[in-house]
Parts: sequence; structure tokens; C-alpha cells
Amino acid sequence: EFGGLTGAIFQAVFDLMKGYASVVKISELFNTSTRRQKLKIGLERRSRLVELANKKAKEGGGGGLYDDTKEEIVMHDVSYEHEQIQREEGNENKPPIERFEIPRISAVIEAGSVIALTGSGSTGKTTLMRIMARHYIPTQGWVSYPDYWRVRLLDAMDPPYFFKGTMMENLKFGNVHDHTDREITELLEELGVSSNITDNLADYPVNSKGEGLSFSDAALCSIARCLLSSVDLMLISNLLDVLSDGFAQNVMKVLRDMTTHRKLSYLRSENAQVGGFHKPKTVIISTKKALIADTAETKIGMSDICK
Repeated sequence: EFGGLTGAIFQAVFDLMKGYASVVKISELFNTSTRRQKLKIGLERRSRLVELANKKAKEGGGGGLYDDTKEEIVMHDVSYEHEQIQREEGNENKPPIERFEIPRISAVIEAGSVIALTGSGSTGKTTLMRIMARHYIPTQGWVSYPDYWRVRLLDAMDPPYFFKGTMMENLKFGNVHDHTDREITELLEELGVSSNITDNLADYPVNSKGEGLSFSDAALCSIARCLLSSVDLMLISNLLDVLSDGFAQNVMKVLRDMTTHRKLSYLRSENAQVGGFHKPKTVIISTKKALIADTAETKIGMSDICK
């Protein structure tokens, strides 16, 4: 449950040149007096609801309602409310309150496909993605999937994270398997990363701000790093919407290859080590683009899962 939080804290302190900003961000992310308590309450609420639901189902002669080991995402009665105070210049004494909420959501998403989460602006797609990534805690209900899943969130509203070093060092950070340089290069070429990077991965310099990288190269390299980490659930929030259609199609092709074969065909050494993958791979992409939604294997509209 703390995986996404720990990762966010780690990234916050990575740039030592921005010490003060890192401290502020850590305070916002960790906030032991509120966030950890909410996590604890949320987990206890989920446990009680699952226990009660299973008990009632078994009493009625069924086999239980929920199985923690199934390869699926379960969202039960999830809602989220947030109030943000926005101070207007010259009217500081009476700040207006902007209220945002997503309605109750219940759904079961089977693992093993590329799913497009669709809806117009302000329907709660980004918020739901952050809830699934454990970055937000639902006001009500719970989201559950197997504890052993490796989960990554790429959000268009957050800049891609890099650390000072070479691009190859950045791409290999967090890898479960030791991919060869040739395999990593092939994956980047398939995504459409610029040749000036792919031809010089071992020496291509990168700083923590990603300066010198085009937006598309930074985004595509971030996607590649997620794929190289043997991710089980990959959440892409609006990021493909801001890429060109050509790059978006490249990414969709690679993602479909991963979910269809439960592995990336480009990573031959990893496939040989584990004898092929048996765990299903799942990708959920929030988007407003018809091109992306139409090339996904499944489309889910926010209006279809909101009560």
C-alpha cells in the first residue's frame, strides 16, 4: 500500500540541488498526521467490507464474493471528494472554495489487456487513475488488486523523472532483470525515440530536470523505463493525448504486444530467464482521443462505471 508513496518520496529527494523544494514536497506527500492515518482507515474499511461481503455470500450457499488472489482490479463503491481554496487577489478574506468530486464507482476489470478509460474533461479520469495507483485515498470504498503486482503511474501533469547520469543508467534503474543494451535499444526504436539518443545510450547525459530532451523523448523514455521494470499494472493518465498521433500509435503497438503475449518480444534475455511470463499484464490509459480509445482492446466510459 505504501509503494507509490515511497516512490514519490524517493523522487522528491533525488535532486539534492533543490533541497528546500524537496522538503516541502516530502511534507505534502508523507504528512504522518493525516495521510498515514487515512491509509490505515482505508485499509481497515476495505477489510471489514470484504469480510462482511464474503460472509453473507457464503451464508447464502455461495463461495464468497471476493478473492484476493485473482488477477483483477476490483473497485467497490469508490468515491472521492476534495475541496481546494483558491484565493483571489484583493479578496483574500473570503476565498472561494472549489469543490471536486467523483461519484460512486464500482467495477471489476480483468487483467491482461490494454484498456482505454474514456470521458470528457472533469469526469474524474485522472483522479480515478491516481486512486488506482494509491496516490489518492478514496473518501469511500476501496480499490484492490494482488499485492505482488508492480504498479506504475505516468501522469501528463507530472514531469518525467530522471536522475543525473546517462540515459542507459536511467533506463536500467529499478529493473528486475538484466536487459542487454541491444534489447533496450530495440525497445526505444520501436517506441520512436530519437536516433541521437538510441545511438548513444551509454554516454547520453541526462540531468534531473531532463533538460535537453524533447517532450516526446522524455515521455517515451519514461514509458520504456516502466516496461523494463516488468510492470504488471501500468497506468497512463492523459500522457498519450499530448503526444503526436505517430508516437501514440507506436506506444499502443508496444503495449498491445506486451498484454497479448504477457511479455515484450524485444526482451529476449528476460523471457529466457523466466521461461516466458505467466502473469497477465494490464495497461489502463485515460484519454479523450478517439485514435487511442479505438486502438485499445477494451473501452470503459466513466459514465458506464459511475453509479
